[in-house]
Amino acid sequence: KEEAAAQVQSALAKVSSPDPKALAAALGVEPSPHKGTAPEVGDDALEDVGDLDGDGVSEFVFEWAPRFGNRSEPRETGEGLAAWVLLLLAWDGSAWRASPMTEGDGPYSLHVLPTLGSDPAMAITLGLSLVPYPLVFRVQHHAASLAWDSRDDESRYQGYVYGEVEFRHPDGDGSPTMIVSGKADPGVLVFRRASRRGFQATGTYMWDGKAFVPQRIEYKPSEDY
Repeated sequence: KEEAAAQVQSALAKVSSPDPKALAAALGVEPSPHKGTAPEVGDDALEDVGDLDGDGVSEFVFEWAPRFGNRSEPRETGEGLAAWVLLLLAWDGSAWRASPMTEGDGPYSLHVLPTLGSDPAMAITLGLSLVPYPLVFRVQHHAASLAWDSRDDESRYQGYVYGEVEFRHPDGDGSPTMIVSGKADPGVLVFRRASRRGFQATGTYMWDGKAFVPQRIEYKPSEDY
């Protein structure tokens, strides 16, 4: 992530205005609106996530591929670089700043959270092809910082096989509710994806100021449940 941030920040140093077109030109990509799904893995991509901090200038999430800046000579896989690194790009009033968020090598989803407590935030869900796990980032002072990682040892998060993670926003102010669903596994049997065995579970999580904590788990009755 540090190498990605350094290379991207070097490119951003050439941009002297908050104009998104100038930003995109410096990175060699076309900006796209936020859709919540990952672009093609391996390609640099610039996603407009809106004006999160209310300063009149949109923030962007940049997917940096290891070959950024030299598409004709991709990096060797042995160099240990991830397939992509995600960075938040924000205008601080005089220059663009790049803050690294996370890295990976597979599909992901990006959620914009209007508020998380008193701050705007984003969530990135990884592991979409197996058990998805979310990471939540606060946006403060034109930079992104990790607020919660569902993989932490102290996390009470429970993901499900071939599951989904979504965020539902309350009316008015307040932190979103996280809904986690998928096929529950009792721990003794392993079910094929196409199998009718197993049962569906849906977990509701609330933000307590430091983490998303479970409020209730609901199961869909079946022969296994």
